[in-house]
Amino acid sequence: MNHRTASLSVTTITAAVLFAVVLQAPPALASPSVSGLSEASEARVASPSGVFGHLAGTWRLVGSPDPASGIPEFSNVLTITRDGKLVNVDPAVGTGVGETRRLSGRAYAVGFFGFLELNGQVLEYEVQATVESNRERTEFSGPFRTLVRDLLGNFLFEYTGEVEAVALPAPAGF
Repeated sequence: MNHRTASLSVTTITAAVLFAVVLQAPPALASPSVSGLSEASEARVASPSGVFGHLAGTWRLVGSPDPASGIPEFSNVLTITRDGKLVNVDPAVGTGVGETRRLSGRAYAVGFFGFLELNGQVLEYEVQATVESNRERTEFSGPFRTLVRDLLGNFLFEYTGEVEAVALPAPAGF
Protein backbone atom coordinates (compact mmCIF):
# COMPACT_ATOMS: atom_id res chain seq x y z
CA MET A 1 0.00 0.00 0.00
CA ASN A 2 1.35 3.41 -0.91
CA HIS A 3 1.16 5.85 2.01
CA ARG A 4 1.47 9.56 1.28
CA THR A 5 1.53 12.30 3.86
CA ALA A 6 0.43 15.92 3.51
CA SER A 7 -0.50 18.64 5.90
CA LEU A 8 -4.18 18.92 6.73
CA SER A 9 -4.47 22.45 5.40
CA VAL A 10 -3.01 21.52 1.99
CA THR A 11 -5.22 18.40 1.81
CA THR A 12 -8.33 20.39 2.75
CA ILE A 13 -7.62 23.16 0.25
CA THR A 14 -6.79 20.68 -2.52
CA ALA A 15 -9.98 18.69 -1.89
CA ALA A 16 -12.13 21.83 -1.89
CA VAL A 17 -10.60 23.09 -5.13
CA LEU A 18 -10.98 19.70 -6.81
CA PHE A 19 -14.58 19.33 -5.63
CA ALA A 20 -15.27 22.75 -7.17
CA VAL A 21 -13.73 21.60 -10.45
CA VAL A 22 -15.66 18.31 -10.39
CA LEU A 23 -18.95 20.13 -9.75
CA GLN A 24 -18.46 21.58 -13.23
CA ALA A 25 -17.43 18.19 -14.64
CA PRO A 26 -18.67 16.94 -18.00
CA PRO A 27 -21.77 14.69 -18.07
CA ALA A 28 -19.58 11.57 -18.42
CA LEU A 29 -18.63 11.97 -14.75
CA ALA A 30 -22.24 12.45 -13.71
CA SER A 31 -23.52 8.95 -14.45
CA PRO A 32 -25.20 7.41 -11.38
CA SER A 33 -24.39 3.78 -12.29
CA VAL A 34 -21.08 1.98 -11.94
CA SER A 35 -20.78 -1.71 -12.76
CA GLY A 36 -19.54 -3.98 -10.00
CA LEU A 37 -20.87 -1.88 -7.14
CA SER A 38 -24.58 -2.67 -7.30
CA GLU A 39 -24.00 -5.57 -4.89
CA ALA A 40 -22.82 -3.11 -2.22
CA SER A 41 -25.89 -0.90 -2.42
CA GLU A 42 -28.26 -3.89 -2.64
CA ALA A 43 -26.60 -5.63 0.33
CA ARG A 44 -26.80 -2.42 2.37
CA VAL A 45 -30.56 -2.40 1.88
CA ALA A 46 -31.32 -6.14 1.90
CA SER A 47 -29.03 -7.60 4.60
CA PRO A 48 -30.35 -8.03 8.13
CA SER A 49 -28.63 -5.93 10.78
CA GLY A 50 -25.52 -7.47 12.31
CA VAL A 51 -24.47 -9.66 9.36
CA PHE A 52 -21.04 -8.10 9.02
CA GLY A 53 -18.39 -10.82 9.22
CA HIS A 54 -15.03 -10.12 10.80
CA LEU A 55 -13.88 -6.61 9.89
CA ALA A 56 -14.25 -5.19 13.41
CA GLY A 57 -11.34 -2.93 14.32
CA THR A 58 -9.60 0.24 13.20
CA TRP A 59 -8.16 0.59 9.71
CA ARG A 60 -5.84 2.95 7.82
CA LEU A 61 -7.51 3.39 4.45
CA VAL A 62 -5.98 4.79 1.25
CA GLY A 63 -8.29 5.64 -1.64
CA SER A 64 -7.09 6.06 -5.20
CA PRO A 65 -9.79 7.77 -7.28
CA ASP A 66 -9.76 7.24 -11.03
CA PRO A 67 -7.26 9.77 -12.47
CA ALA A 68 -9.89 11.24 -14.83
CA SER A 69 -11.90 12.44 -11.81
CA GLY A 70 -9.23 14.95 -10.78
CA ILE A 71 -9.72 13.89 -7.13
CA PRO A 72 -6.37 13.23 -5.38
CA GLU A 73 -5.43 10.12 -3.44
CA PHE A 74 -6.66 10.31 0.16
CA SER A 75 -6.02 8.64 3.50
CA ASN A 76 -8.71 8.03 6.13
CA VAL A 77 -9.12 6.19 9.42
CA LEU A 78 -12.07 3.81 9.58
CA THR A 79 -13.42 2.05 12.68
CA ILE A 80 -15.85 -0.88 12.38
CA THR A 81 -17.64 -2.20 15.47
CA ARG A 82 -18.52 -5.83 16.18
CA ASP A 83 -22.11 -5.23 15.06
CA GLY A 84 -20.99 -3.78 11.70
CA LYS A 85 -21.45 -0.07 12.39
CA LEU A 86 -18.67 2.14 11.07
CA VAL A 87 -17.20 5.61 11.49
CA ASN A 88 -14.94 7.00 8.76
CA VAL A 89 -12.72 10.01 9.52
CA ASP A 90 -11.43 11.95 6.52
CA PRO A 91 -9.09 14.85 7.37
CA ALA A 92 -10.25 16.85 4.33
CA VAL A 93 -14.01 16.22 4.49
CA GLY A 94 -14.90 15.18 8.05
CA THR A 95 -16.69 12.21 9.55
CA GLY A 96 -19.05 9.74 7.87
CA VAL A 97 -21.15 7.01 9.46
CA GLY A 98 -22.52 3.77 8.03
CA GLU A 99 -22.44 -0.01 8.09
CA THR A 100 -20.68 -3.06 6.72
CA ARG A 101 -22.25 -6.31 5.56
CA ARG A 102 -20.66 -9.63 4.76
CA LEU A 103 -21.62 -10.73 1.26
CA SER A 104 -19.89 -14.13 1.19
CA GLY A 105 -16.55 -15.63 2.18
CA ARG A 106 -14.21 -12.67 2.59
CA ALA A 107 -16.31 -10.23 0.51
CA TYR A 108 -18.03 -7.28 2.20
CA ALA A 109 -20.30 -4.39 1.28
CA VAL A 110 -19.34 -1.12 2.94
CA GLY A 111 -21.48 2.01 2.84
CA PHE A 112 -21.46 5.32 4.69
CA PHE A 113 -22.78 8.89 4.52
CA GLY A 114 -21.39 12.25 5.51
CA PHE A 115 -21.44 15.95 4.75
CA LEU A 116 -18.95 18.29 3.16
CA GLU A 117 -18.87 22.03 2.69
CA LEU A 118 -17.96 23.45 -0.69
CA ASN A 119 -17.96 27.19 -1.38
CA GLY A 120 -20.31 27.77 1.55
CA GLN A 121 -22.76 25.08 0.38
CA VAL A 122 -23.30 21.96 2.51
CA LEU A 123 -23.51 18.80 0.42
CA GLU A 124 -24.16 15.15 1.28
CA TYR A 125 -21.95 12.32 0.09
CA GLU A 126 -22.49 8.57 0.04
CA VAL A 127 -19.68 6.06 -0.34
CA GLN A 128 -20.35 2.50 -1.54
CA ALA A 129 -17.66 -0.16 -1.75
CA THR A 130 -17.39 -3.88 -2.32
CA VAL A 131 -14.17 -5.13 -0.74
CA GLU A 132 -12.43 -8.42 -0.14
CA SER A 133 -10.20 -9.14 2.86
CA ASN A 134 -7.10 -11.29 2.99
CA ARG A 135 -7.30 -14.62 4.87
CA GLU A 136 -6.04 -13.08 8.10
CA ARG A 137 -8.49 -10.18 7.78
CA THR A 138 -5.66 -7.69 8.31
CA GLU A 139 -6.10 -6.03 4.89
CA PHE A 140 -8.93 -5.39 2.48
CA SER A 141 -9.29 -3.78 -0.94
CA GLY A 142 -11.77 -3.22 -3.74
CA PRO A 143 -13.64 -0.68 -5.85
CA PHE A 144 -15.56 2.26 -4.40
CA ARG A 145 -18.03 4.83 -5.67
CA THR A 146 -18.73 8.22 -4.09
CA LEU A 147 -21.98 10.01 -4.93
CA VAL A 148 -22.43 13.69 -4.05
CA ARG A 149 -25.88 15.30 -3.70
CA ASP A 150 -27.29 18.58 -2.49
CA LEU A 151 -29.31 18.51 0.73
CA LEU A 152 -32.54 18.05 -1.26
CA GLY A 153 -31.15 14.76 -2.61
CA ASN A 154 -30.42 16.03 -6.12
CA PHE A 155 -27.51 14.13 -7.69
CA LEU A 156 -24.56 16.41 -8.52
CA PHE A 157 -21.65 14.12 -9.44
CA GLU A 158 -19.84 10.90 -8.62
CA TYR A 159 -16.37 9.45 -8.84
CA THR A 160 -14.99 5.94 -8.56
CA GLY A 161 -11.70 4.32 -7.71
CA GLU A 162 -9.96 1.67 -5.64
CA VAL A 163 -9.47 1.49 -1.89
CA GLU A 164 -6.92 -0.41 0.20
CA ALA A 165 -6.97 -0.73 3.98
CA VAL A 166 -4.63 -2.16 6.62
CA ALA A 167 -5.71 -3.01 10.17
CA LEU A 168 -4.16 -0.76 12.81
CA PRO A 169 -3.03 -2.24 16.12
CA ALA A 170 -4.89 -1.25 19.28
CA PRO A 171 -3.32 1.72 21.07
CA ALA A 172 -0.89 0.85 23.89
CA GLY A 173 -2.61 0.07 27.16
CA PHE A 174 -5.48 -1.96 25.69
